[in-house]
Amino acid sequence: MRGARPLPWGVGLALSLVVVGCGSSVPVSPQASSSPAGTSHFAASGIAFDYPAAWNATQLDTQFHYETVVGLLGSGQFAEACPSDAQPGQMNTCTERVSLSPGKVVVQVSTWQLPTPAGMSQVQYQLSADPSAAPLTVDGKRAALSQEGEPMNGADQHWLWLVDAPGSTWTAYGIEAWLRGPDADVLRAQLDALVASMSVEAPSP
Repeated sequence: MRGARPLPWGVGLALSLVVVGCGSSVPVSPQASSSPAGTSHFAASGIAFDYPAAWNATQLDTQFHYETVVGLLGSGQFAEACPSDAQPGQMNTCTERVSLSPGKVVVQVSTWQLPTPAGMSQVQYQLSADPSAAPLTVDGKRAALSQEGEPMNGADQHWLWLVDAPGSTWTAYGIEAWLRGPDADVLRAQLDALVASMSVEAPSP
């Protein structure tokens, strides 16, 4: 559940870099950048950020009806079970399963292209539809942070950052995170640092 906003969900890949049923994945190699010491750099599909170097990361291109998952990373595990008839571009083709042992976090990176009423941007719609959503700015762009309901599979907290993509009404970038204590404050600080390092560009045509 994503707060008050009903949204499609599904990914068909494992964090261990094995493709399960649909989509494709490649390991993310640390990129040469001006990233702070102790971090690695992620960049895909118009979104880039730094993350703790100790995390695992994989870059994806898994397309669903309104959402394309472009990366999974973190210190926890992410496993998916796709049915044999799963098709890219369809809704709800996979069942999400996040596995978190104590003190772990998992992050999903996505691009969203959902129809919104009256030409509202994704962030404007999130702020209007989800009472938990708070406005903020990321890389100078309009953004929202929501604490999502029903943390699953051991997670204590479930957070969603949405950032409007430049030059597009319907496109936004999403950072969705599940974390489990102890040291939840430390894990949340890692997420805040990731978001603070974000840069976003206009989506590719």
